[in-house]
Amino acid sequence: MPSNEGSIGLFQVEENPDPAIHQELAHESYIHQLPSFDPYAQNNNDPALPLEFDGKQSDKTRILLSCHDNKCKWCIRATRCNNTEMFKVTRYINTHTCSLDELQIDHRQATSSFISNTIRRKYKKSVKVVYAPNNIIEDMKEEYGIDVSYRKAWKAKELALEYMQDEPDDSYQELPAFLYMVTKTNPGSRTDVKTNSENWFLYMFMAFGALILGWMHCRPVVVVDGTLLKCIHGGSLLTACAKDTNDQIFPLAFRTGDSENDESWDYFFKHLRDSYGERDGLWIISNRHKSTHKNAAKWFPNAMLGYYKYHLTLNLKNRFPSVARALTRVGYI
Repeated sequence: MPSNEGSIGLFQVEENPDPAIHQELAHESYIHQLPSFDPYAQNNNDPALPLEFDGKQSDKTRILLSCHDNKCKWCIRATRCNNTEMFKVTRYINTHTCSLDELQIDHRQATSSFISNTIRRKYKKSVKVVYAPNNIIEDMKEEYGIDVSYRKAWKAKELALEYMQDEPDDSYQELPAFLYMVTKTNPGSRTDVKTNSENWFLYMFMAFGALILGWMHCRPVVVVDGTLLKCIHGGSLLTACAKDTNDQIFPLAFRTGDSENDESWDYFFKHLRDSYGERDGLWIISNRHKSTHKNAAKWFPNAMLGYYKYHLTLNLKNRFPSVARALTRVGYI
């Protein structure tokens, strides 16, 4: 086995130091990083996954690290200096006498945090990249020669994605800054965030300035609808769309918040009216949700209200099947 001198990073120690010899000090976190220098690597300046080590005998006043193989002589010993966070290394044997076969088990130092740090580069280009736990297991086996459980690989993937995307709760704090940039980069845009008395998020409304200008070149028919958001916090997305002169769908506005209810539809239609106003011959088409119809009539009193033919057909078939069959025969539906 190759033998390395006891000179690593910030401090220097001898394998069997004389207590009278002055030893430079190091922080506890750095001492725990010492095993990350591969004793079998040709260049020990490059951190690598270490052989397994135990630290069960460590406490607040001392650090005792030894190889997972009881027959191996590798060890680190350090004692705390008074009431500081610094430790004095009193013993450091940097030569492993164990077999490399020790790496072939589910490595205890190959934690989900360590693995997540190694796979983050996979997500740097796009968090949508397909990199499943099975891929992580294969890469850890190929690059480090260790076996990793599926659960540990899955947890590492979640940590890596969390690092790239931040916590979902934190994204709500970014909303004001995001909407501010929307108004700066899209002149004429209309945005709003509503919170409750305790400053908890309730609703967000957004209509881009380019869409507001394009509305005058669309047919005066607005279709509104809502859909569930399948995310950690749930909620719903309300949208308003029209059709342009090329017969293409033209989005108008968006609202995120809780479920479809009186208050949420009232908020949406209020800001839709403030952003787009009314037009002659305006139609608003929706499903038969009572809150939608009521609040559309409240904020657009001059508009004509209609329902989706699809929903009407379903209701006829479910409630009045004989009428639906008669209308089908004459080609109405």
